[in-house]
Amino acid sequence: VLVDGRVHSAAPPGSDVIGMGSFMSRAHLHCSDSNSQEEGEAQAVLSRSARGHCVAGLLVCPLSEPGGHPLPTDGSLQAARRALELARSVSKEESVVFLISGGGSAMLELPADEHVCIDALRELNQALIGSGADIDQINIVRRHLSAIKGGRLAMAATAASQQLTLAISDVPDSSPAASLASGPTMPDSTTLADCRSVLD
Repeated sequence: VLVDGRVHSAAPPGSDVIGMGSFMSRAHLHCSDSNSQEEGEAQAVLSRSARGHCVAGLLVCPLSEPGGHPLPTDGSLQAARRALELARSVSKEESVVFLISGGGSAMLELPADEHVCIDALRELNQALIGSGADIDQINIVRRHLSAIKGGRLAMAATAASQQLTLAISDVPDSSPAASLASGPTMPDSTTLADCRSVLD
């Protein structure tokens, strides 16, 4: 992964990639096997596509629109569904690389309750952002209402031989790792009581 001119190594060639967050628009992705001339076998779901940048050796699953920010959009739901599909499809011979950065909470989202519509989801997020709650409190609520956050995305890829999360953080150093993009690949130590206390 090349971000702003710096190279960050990832998992073995052939790994599937799930990327979320604002940095995806500045990332160059390349996935190939140095012992093989074949490319394009690995798949990628990117919540915000790398605008005009190189995505080599990856079959990027197309989205009709990018995930939204700061509020989720239909594109956010679509990206989350595709990410879950890809995560659930991996085999024990495959690895998964999760690329996570700020903005991922909105850009990749899917309510845990399938009956919750995008308008209700946006209204809740707008109310949380305007409530005066800090980012850690907001993300506690997001994690408990999401089918993606609080480690659920990683759980969907349990069949993978290896999982690797590469994260670019925009949250304070004092915040738990699960705060970044509401922790789609991190365990959630908070409870429903914590969630209710924020909403109260």
